This record gives sequence, C-alpha cells and structure tokens, in this order.
Amino acid sequence: HLYALHTMRPRARPVEDEAMCVALPPEPPDAGGDNNAGGRAADPVWAASGSQGGAVRVWSLQSGSAVQSLPHSHWVMALAIERALPPLSGALGGREGVYLLSGSFDGRCTLWRSDLEDDRSPTGFAKLHSFAVATVPGASSGGEGDGVLSLLLSASRDLVVAGRNSGAIHLYALSKLDAAPFATGVQSTDGGACALSWYGDAGRAFLAGSEDGVCKSWELAEPGTRRRNQPPGALVCLGVAQVGEEVGEEKGEEKGEVLAIACTAASGICGLADGRVVEVAVPQHGSVRQYTP
Repeated sequence: HLYALHTMRPRARPVEDEAMCVALPPEPPDAGGDNNAGGRAADPVWAASGSQGGAVRVWSLQSGSAVQSLPHSHWVMALAIERALPPLSGALGGREGVYLLSGSFDGRCTLWRSDLEDDRSPTGFAKLHSFAVATVPGASSGGEGDGVLSLLLSASRDLVVAGRNSGAIHLYALSKLDAAPFATGVQSTDGGACALSWYGDAGRAFLAGSEDGVCKSWELAEPGTRRRNQPPGALVCLGVAQVGEEVGEEKGEEKGEVLAIACTAASGICGLADGRVVEVAVPQHGSVRQYTP
C-alpha cells in the first residue's frame, strides 16, 4: 500500500507556485553494504523541487519543511542531483560534495554545490555557475521558445544532458559549461524533450521522452566508435518507440505526451499526459563497433 509521509509546502506560498519537478539524491557509495542492516539502502533525508514561481527548494524529508530556497530566473522545469567524490570530481575542480543542477523555461541552467553533514544532509547550497544553454534557430526571443525541460548530470563522465522545448537534446562538458554543446540529438520535431533518465551505467545511455509520444534510447559513443549503419558521432540513437497516441488537439483531447520517465537496467517506465503508464524495453548499450575513418 502507498501512503503519504509528508505534505510539504513553503510557509509563504505565492498564488502561482506549482511544483514542476522533483529530485532525490543518489544513494551513498556504501548503500546496501555492511553499514545497512539486511543490505537495504538508507532512505534519503532530503529532496529538491523546482517551482513555477522561479525557486528551487531543498526539503527535509524528516520534518517535511523547506530548509533552503534558491532563486531562479524563470519556471524551474528540471533538476538533477549528483554526488561527486575524488577522483571522479575532477570536472568540478576536485571538490567533493553534492551538486544540484537546475534548468528553467527561459533556457538557463544553474549549478549549485553543498557540503554534506554526516555524509547525508546538505549543509547549504551555494551557486557555482549560471549559464544559458545554446539556442536553437527559430526559438522565440528571450529563450522561452527553447526552454530547458529535462536534465541529466554525470560528474564522473564530465557530462550534462539537456532536453529542450524545441525537441533537441544537447550534451555539454560539465567542466566547460559556457562552451557550445559538443553533441546534439533530435528527439522530436513536433514537441519538447520533456523527460530523461539514465539506464545501465549512468553517463553512457539514457531514455528520452517527448511531447509527440515518442521514446528514444540514446547512447554516448566512445571516441572513435559508431553504431552499425550510422555515421560517426558522439550521440547515437539505439531505438525508437511510439508509446503515446497522436490525438487531434482540435477535439480538445489530450495527446499522449511522455512527461516522465524512470528506468531500470532493462526497461523504462513512461508516464503519459493521458494518464497511462507504459513500460518499454530499452536496448542494451555497448552495441557500437569500432570506427576507422
């Protein structure tokens, strides 16, 4: 059975302040190890949410209260959390801690960092860097036409993945956030890339869902490799599935937009705008072959 543990809301709640996204921290390195009885990972003690009021809030899951509010430039549509430990924190200046990446509908992202208390709770996030992700031709002025709808973060692979309102997916080097994306994939030409989720090894392959009801699995190919029958490139599409039905908007009906995705190693669970939840099989990454120019 499912039951509510906490209902969390800010004390001074604006009139329009819908929660647009939520994120939980990754499990600590020893999750399920000798320090946890029965091999069960400890429950997280905090979470983050992004609001339509333009704030990222950090919540205590023990008290149900907001412990920090981080201002953003527009609706906060996407969050990603990563814990960085040496030597895998090289892309972040070698500083260990927990990193929070937020993206908003005006096309801006902000990277925040906090130390951890008792190896679990953030002591307080501070802004490290704010940057505008690359615009796409045809986006409206101010960047709103190509906002950030989804994010993935991997410190160990020096990687940020951003899903855009234009339907593009952009890959950035975490250590060079002001630089142009080093790879771009077209998730959709008829709707935004609303949802992203790693599967298998984080930082290698991910599943993306978009407003046209399509799921695509993508792989970040290693240098010098490509997938069979595809030109060489850093980002290759491994498979496509139409999970949402196209329904005429003129009838006032919801289309089957893919709004949320959560993945296991072998499948993806997709939440659709029409209320359905659909499971799709994901191809195993590593199906690339050596490419010789």
